[in-house]
Amino acid sequence: MENAAGEKQSLPAKTVLGYDIVPNNNLTVSGIKWDKSDFDREKDFHVARFVHYRHREKGISMETREMEDGTEVVRNVRYFPTNFQKEKLVCS
Repeated sequence: MENAAGEKQSLPAKTVLGYDIVPNNNLTVSGIKWDKSDFDREKDFHVARFVHYRHREKGISMETREMEDGTEVVRNVRYFPTNFQKEKLVCS
């Protein structure tokens, strides 16, 4: 199997590479206990008022939407392999 970078990977059957959590209420960024400075913050250039937070070393990203009153509502939280974990999957 090849990853997005074109590298061959060896994965055991039924391996989960990531998953998303979608809050079913209006969870706000300010309502989460986390260190915002640990995450890269990037506004989405294609979708107005969408913001992405990423922590590649921990394998966590969060997509939010900026509301008109300035609050950010969490749309989803994604867990994915860290860079260290990805390196272990690449065939030599």
